[in-house]
Amino acid sequence: MTAVDLTESMLAVAQQHNQTDRVKFEAADATHLRFEAGSFDVACISFALHDMPLPIRTRVLQEMVRVTRPDGVIVIVDYGLPRNKLGRALIYSLVSLYEAEYYRQFIASDLEALLRNIGIEIMGKRSTLLGAVTIFTGRKEEPPTHAWFNSAL
Repeated sequence: MTAVDLTESMLAVAQQHNQTDRVKFEAADATHLRFEAGSFDVACISFALHDMPLPIRTRVLQEMVRVTRPDGVIVIVDYGLPRNKLGRALIYSLVSLYEAEYYRQFIASDLEALLRNIGIEIMGKRSTLLGAVTIFTGRKEEPPTHAWFNSAL
């Protein structure tokens, strides 16, 4: 198992809380991972996408797709909003107090559409913590094969 983060300080915190010897920690830029395509059965990102502008967010997700094996699992955990109007306003206002500007852009964006557009088939979506957190579970889609096109060659 490999865990990556851009900053050494976050890796140090992760190592302090690590309770297994099976995790390897690496400083890495998630937009350019050193791993070969299809290297991982599972790729996960937790509470990071909301801190990125859309082009970086897109590139990170593309890298996750690239390093995940075909039909591999991709898990995304990040902020969400409750369904009811009062809950949405409350959570949005509260989280906006301590999160940077990209949080607002992240919440306003269509993460589900982005995931589908880069090749993640959404298998599940679950809200937790009163709707303040959303967990997406998906799989890397296989590139389409068109038998009629291949046979025509």
